[in-house]
Amino acid sequence: MAAGGGDGLVSLWDTQEWICVRTLNLSEGGVKCVDFSFDGSYIAAGADDREEKKLNIAHVESGEIVHTIDIAQPAAHVAWHPCRYVFAYSADSAGLRIVGGIS
Repeated sequence: MAAGGGDGLVSLWDTQEWICVRTLNLSEGGVKCVDFSFDGSYIAAGADDREEKKLNIAHVESGEIVHTIDIAQPAAHVAWHPCRYVFAYSADSAGLRIVGGIS
């Protein structure tokens, strides 16, 4: 399980023991939304800060940010495709955006 916080950290929790096993620094502002990729390898986080207009995608095990998407407005929602590396997000006035190809 993942939870975003006002401090910009995303905490990853073991749901068997209910302990925090890792924290990822994925935002300068508060984290508004998070979602795991279909295989649990990656996590995406959107910021709540009007100054930070980007989405970060990080590798769950290493915490390394592997991709950053610059956006016009803070992301209200993020979601991965249920079985592919395709990612969608919604920002206030930008509407729905899809990143990645579906063939």
